[in-house]
Amino acid sequence: MSLHTPQTLSLPRSVRLALWGVLLVVLALPAAGCGHWSHRQTKIDIPQMDTVNSQFKFAYDQQKTLTSIPVQMGAKHKNQAAVTIAAFQKVVDAFPDERLQVGRARLGIAMVRMAEGDTRRALDTYEDLIKNDGDDEVVKVNAMFDAAGLLDRTGRFDEAKAYYRKIVDGYT
Repeated sequence: MSLHTPQTLSLPRSVRLALWGVLLVVLALPAAGCGHWSHRQTKIDIPQMDTVNSQFKFAYDQQKTLTSIPVQMGAKHKNQAAVTIAAFQKVVDAFPDERLQVGRARLGIAMVRMAEGDTRRALDTYEDLIKNDGDDEVVKVNAMFDAAGLLDRTGRFDEAKAYYRKIVDGYT
């Protein structure tokens, strides 16, 4: 019986250096805020305002800031989207009895989610606003229009058509 020693693979020096470079980059990604380790939820502190209008204005200003940051900026854009959603959610949580502003804040959350590609949660919010937010026709019409657009883009044409029909029948 003979013992076999494993053969070592001899790679050219340039290939070995390239492999080491790739390994170092892969190991450095989490430390640089890239890769799947960077998706940890961090608490976003939104200041508490005295009035619902000032709280909503703060959230709206965050949304304006978000629209000024190109999507290509990646992490900065995603972070601002999270801040915007948190700011609108603060309106909902801090002033639950202010139905008009709460509906508009929830519409803002849905719009940011739609823009960020979270179509399921955006559509859920739009549909809830359509069914349960009868106080504000502006919110209801915007929710129907955005939901119809989302449904249309995802191939759910009959459902989209039903929302468009409701808008035309009810608001023209």
